[in-house]
Amino acid sequence: MWLVHRSNPLADQLIDVERVVRLLPRVFRSSLRLALLPLALLLTTAALLPASVPTAEAAGECAAFVADVNWPDNSHVTTNQGIEKVWRLRNCGPAWSGVKAVRVGGSFGPSELGVPNVGAGQTFDLRTTIQAPGGTGTARATYQLQRGNVRFGQTFWVQLVVEAPKPSSPAPKPPTPAPGPTPAPTVSKPSVDQGRIDMIKRLYRELLGREADQGGLDAYYKGGLNESQIRQSIMGSEEYRRRQQSTQPTSGRQTGNGNVFRQAGYGDQCTAYALDRMHDATGLWMKVTGNAGQWADQARTAGWTVGTAPSARAVMVMPNASGYRYTVRDDGKSASYTTAVNVVGHVAWVEQINGDWALVSDQNWRRPGEVGKRWVYVKGAPLQFIYADR
Repeated sequence: MWLVHRSNPLADQLIDVERVVRLLPRVFRSSLRLALLPLALLLTTAALLPASVPTAEAAGECAAFVADVNWPDNSHVTTNQGIEKVWRLRNCGPAWSGVKAVRVGGSFGPSELGVPNVGAGQTFDLRTTIQAPGGTGTARATYQLQRGNVRFGQTFWVQLVVEAPKPSSPAPKPPTPAPGPTPAPTVSKPSVDQGRIDMIKRLYRELLGREADQGGLDAYYKGGLNESQIRQSIMGSEEYRRRQQSTQPTSGRQTGNGNVFRQAGYGDQCTAYALDRMHDATGLWMKVTGNAGQWADQARTAGWTVGTAPSARAVMVMPNASGYRYTVRDDGKSASYTTAVNVVGHVAWVEQINGDWALVSDQNWRRPGEVGKRWVYVKGAPLQFIYADR
């Protein structure tokens, strides 16, 4: 008797042949069965093969890649650095549920990601935390959406240029200006840089409202700091803070009523944090309501002083300038990296200026609600600053 799976229609025909074989004389039955044995084995194997899986195209699934929200191709990172990657995708087919993203290429990053339920025609952001590989070079991890066992839609990926960490030298510590009302005498030494002396005196008059005292003049003249560094050092002094508290302008600045971003449910965004810090510094709620990249124009319209000169105690506005990549180094880390900012821009509070670098504190740089510090390279960057004390 042939042992053939009954769900195979050809097997049914072979079973019918067996019935015919039984009608033949016994002397012919064995020979005929041996002749038909290969066909029986073939039908048995075919019956055990799995049924074909329907394709995504037949089900109408469709997914389109829209943009890299951050960390575009060939972003520079250091070995084993963690980043939050965000892709923007669009559902160009029927509504999704039970969909996930699976890694189809590369050897780093999560093997699969959860995907929210998305309606037909909707665009959404897919986020995940990815750790860069431990080796240097260009690395790519490619993903594709999948429902059940069926993958569909355009592939999308993260492509990083991984570099070894570079040691950095400690930043120079600027001197603290010595307070005192005594005017400085004229410095008369061989090879005196009179232009530098005049610059220091001008900064004292501009920022402290007095002539430079001898101790401060000598310290800055010999300290080797440039004009920007001297300005930031004076602005960090207690004398400057006291003067600002007594002369801080409030008239002409339009204000709001509380933190409008927290009131609107956006308390985990960079805008809510920066507005809180400006209020801490001035006691005023700056009148801004839009995306971070619009703050400079909105603050200027509301009567706040806005400029391009880097300064501590200011909101740094980082617009999404076309094609520009900011150079950033996380506080406490030695390696820097370059990155574009989100299409809506970013704002941060400037804690300190050191040469061409600004130490800022902010929220939502990597993920909503996360507060951190980092150094931003300001030279040549398309930045604007909203000043607390001007």
